[in-house]
Amino acid sequence: METEARRNTSVTESPDTNIWWTIPSGIVLVAGVVGAAIWLLRSNSD
Repeated sequence: METEARRNTSVTESPDTNIWWTIPSGIVLVAGVVGAAIWLLRSNSD
C-alpha cells in the first residue's frame, strides 16, 4: 500500500496538485473503511 501511495504522489509534480489528490483519496479511503465496518456490523447482527 505504501509503495502505491508513493507512486501516486510521484506522478503529481507540484505539492499544490498533490494536496488535491491526497484529500479526496483520503476521504474515499475513510469512507470505504467506515462503510465496510458498518456493513460487517450489520451482517454480524443478523
